[in-house]
Amino acid sequence: MSKAALHFNYNLRRETKQDAQGQPRLSVTYPKYKEGEATVRKARVPASYEYVTEIYQTMITTPRQELKQLAEELKQQVPEPMHSMLEKESREDAIQKYKSRKLKETVICPPTCTEAELQTLMQSQRVQSTTSTRSTGTRSYKCRKCGQPKRGHVCPNNNSDET
Repeated sequence: MSKAALHFNYNLRRETKQDAQGQPRLSVTYPKYKEGEATVRKARVPASYEYVTEIYQTMITTPRQELKQLAEELKQQVPEPMHSMLEKESREDAIQKYKSRKLKETVICPPTCTEAELQTLMQSQRVQSTTSTRSTGTRSYKCRKCGQPKRGHVCPNNNSDET
């Protein structure tokens, strides 16, 4: 048996610490994942290791033959691994399912309009985008004062006294 499991099971139902009035003491923590919200639990007494001396006394006082018999009985009580309890699907059936699943057409999003409506919509979006952009597809920089394109532009509204 695992030492960690033995320790866990022995200390699972520890007593709660008490304050001077006999009320259970509470422990408050603030985990990061709760983003400031508190977690309140009863404070437990420290873990005990008394089970180690009990196991040692059992090992010393019990005859070796009886220990072997008990070990065999415990081995018989251990269940089979989980994967051995399941019925496995045959390899041929699994491959057949895979192939039939791959033959199906995957529809990500069902269409909400006809093809003609879609083409009309796309055409209107292209017309709107070409009016606001240059032929390269990027917006042109415009002067803040007069609104003319900046390329090679000298603004007539530029006052020399502002500089």
